[in-house]
Amino acid sequence: MPENITNEEMNIEGRKPSIRPIILWAGLFVVAMFAVPLAVQYFELGHIVMLAAVLCVMLLLIPMVRASTAYAKQTSGFISPAMKNYNKRMFIWMISYAILLSFSLWFFQKYEPSGALLYIIAILPALPMIYCVWIMGQYIAEESDEYVRMKNAQASLYATGFLLSVASIWGFLEQFEAVPFIPSWMAVPMWAMGLGFGHAMNKVKGA
Repeated sequence: MPENITNEEMNIEGRKPSIRPIILWAGLFVVAMFAVPLAVQYFELGHIVMLAAVLCVMLLLIPMVRASTAYAKQTSGFISPAMKNYNKRMFIWMISYAILLSFSLWFFQKYEPSGALLYIIAILPALPMIYCVWIMGQYIAEESDEYVRMKNAQASLYATGFLLSVASIWGFLEQFEAVPFIPSWMAVPMWAMGLGFGHAMNKVKGA
């Protein structure tokens, strides 16, 4: 059943719902998710500091999810079951990513594994990223509101086009040694940035 919302949530002052808070928190999260661990690793601060840093970065998801929830309430008047599932899964992803990334870095630095074990340890942090991609796709599949589903599908297409364009341009620049190398695990965060861009484009077009 749809949840009732307060007058404040309905934004009775007549102001249009803004997607800017979502884009702001998502942008901060994407930047911090990579800048903070790289800085900790560069200055060799140790796995304990790395764990604390990653957990702090994960906390940025809380205001981002709240902003998304508030936007959904303002535009639709209620939170759909699909959005509730999405929020729960995002928190599961947040915790699992922080734990697996910290564990992998600690295990690699302490034991210097090789062979099959090295591959397993290296792949562990990628599993939550794959789960994150599944979360986004599952939300679109579960959303019963056709209009909301269409907007999210459009934003996903923008995100995919953004990622492919950036990857192609940067790849050729790397080929000609014009820019530094960027690890391929940045594909998912880049796609997430493109998703924010897609939602912003939908907002500009009035979709």
